Amino acid sequence: MTVEILINSVDRTGDIIMDSILKEDNINEQVDALKLQVKKYGAVGFEPKTNEEVVMNIDGTKEFAGVILRVEKSIKDGKVAVYNVYCVDYSQYINRKLVLERYDDKTVNYIIDAIISKYTDGFTVVNVDCDIEIKTTLFNRMTVTACIDKLAKAVGYSWYIDYDKDVHFFEKNENAAPFSITDINGNYLQNTLSIMDDISQIRNTVIIRGGEERGEERVASDTGTSGQLTFSLPYKFAEKPVVKVDTVAQDVGIDYLSVEEDYDCFWNFGEKYVRFKVGMDTKVVETTGIPLFPVIVNIPDGPSIVEYGVYEFLKKIKVFKVEQKH
Repeated sequence: MTVEILINSVDRTGDIIMDSILKEDNINEQVDALKLQVKKYGAVGFEPKTNEEVVMNIDGTKEFAGVILRVEKSIKDGKVAVYNVYCVDYSQYINRKLVLERYDDKTVNYIIDAIISKYTDGFTVVNVDCDIEIKTTLFNRMTVTACIDKLAKAVGYSWYIDYDKDVHFFEKNENAAPFSITDINGNYLQNTLSIMDDISQIRNTVIIRGGEERGEERVASDTGTSGQLTFSLPYKFAEKPVVKVDTVAQDVGIDYLSVEEDYDCFWNFGEKYVRFKVGMDTKVVETTGIPLFPVIVNIPDGPSIVEYGVYEFLKKIKVFKVEQKH
């Protein structure tokens, strides 16, 4: 395999630390990146600078093209300068100007061609293929890639910029992978296959808890002790309950909300209790209301349970109740 690195069209392969080359190849509109190190000793080698163009060819095929975004310099042994060079694809160049335009009743092909022609230099639209008409679209000082991304999301397409500065805009799942991988076609590096089995994240019995539902009316009864003011409830009641003391109905207020002097006792929804102003001593306190019970759903995966045994997982879903007032 022959690797060639050109920086500003000059062959700098001999000055590159070959083991440092790392290419990050991302799908569609995501930015591709290239990392490498350059060495310089006295007059031998060179100093890479930001904004210089970088091209990497492998066996005569262009595998990366873009611009130096960042350079970090360090000195080894007090003599050798080592530059850590971070490069990105041509999206760095295409975003130099902000787009301020409005288009009405134009196709995506027309809009992208107009933007590329007016706001970029050296980029083409040979592989833009979308004749879908957009009723109205506005770009309020957006980068070129943000504009293209907005159009892609509007029509359900994907896009990217290739290493020859041409924009590709196409239907999702339309472009085939450039090559396949098998154990005999040579499109892989020997001894790089690694397989890891991991069951740390297995979940085959999912218990979902979300919301609450009303049950049937129930009575909670308790006998007070000397000076007892607060009586815990076994349920969270859906609405203000009926409270009786030795069969005598009480005026029930809402704890912390109702005026203390106006009620005999106070109900707390969240904390599930009834509070009195005076001790109940040995009196019987009965609280009657509609209880709320949590909604719980159990979803098992039979085949997985057979193979691995039960692995339970609890998922709590918050349910928000919106009340409309007229």
